[in-house]
Amino acid sequence: MNNLHIPNLHQLGSDRGRGNLLGIEPYMIPQDYISAESFYNKLNSYLLAAQSEKWLNGKTVVVFPEYIGSWLVLAGENENVLRTTTLNSAERTIALNHPWDFVRNFLNAKETGKAEAAFFRMKAEKMAVIFHEVFSRLAKEYAVTIVP
Repeated sequence: MNNLHIPNLHQLGSDRGRGNLLGIEPYMIPQDYISAESFYNKLNSYLLAAQSEKWLNGKTVVVFPEYIGSWLVLAGENENVLRTTTLNSAERTIALNHPWDFVRNFLNAKETGKAEAAFFRMKAEKMAVIFHEVFSRLAKEYAVTIVP
């Protein structure tokens, strides 16, 4: 399955040589979150498109949506999770893939949404590593400041 989406680019204003703010609202699908490389590849496609328009330079600040990394909870999961059709069935599949981690985190959760808290707690470290590595790599490769 091809999960590449051709970025739709729009420009407001003109280049005055003082820097620019680039907002990217990527079209993401579950497969884009399954690994660090798939997450990187999707976001990189948007920066490549911006670079081809000559919108990137040392004074560029790139901004992504504030919850862009939330679905990294899918990272490392198998294809069964991606085949589910509802959030509840995806949660159930993840819980069955990691029963002890899920139960431990569920029992320790103090939040109202104990299941959601358990999912994010059991995946938080992996999510944070991928998030940091991908955005650091992109910022370095394109020599821009990124606000993910």
